[in-house]
Amino acid sequence: MKVALIDRYGSNDAVIVADIDVPPVGATDVLVRVHAASVNPVDIKTRDGKLKTLLKYRFPLVLGNDLSGVVSDVGSAVTRFKKGDAVYARVDMSTSSYVPTENS
Repeated sequence: MKVALIDRYGSNDAVIVADIDVPPVGATDVLVRVHAASVNPVDIKTRDGKLKTLLKYRFPLVLGNDLSGVVSDVGSAVTRFKKGDAVYARVDMSTSSYVPTENS
């Protein structure tokens, strides 16, 4: 899947578009096929490093907090969502499980 990520703080030149593996779905996870995502002020401040004293991220970090799409898979303990549900969300970056591949 395609992502916009950073491996360091900086300006727009720090943003890399890369392909990563689809993350595994844990028991309490919901996997969403994203149809639209936004870049909002939080993403820009994160990229710039202006939030690093408040939010401790590990690099590489996939940017993008707001999304809409369709649920493509759910974990075994998920009861509120099912495959095919249309959703919108704000990603909790502290628990997201993005892991870049060697191609990143």
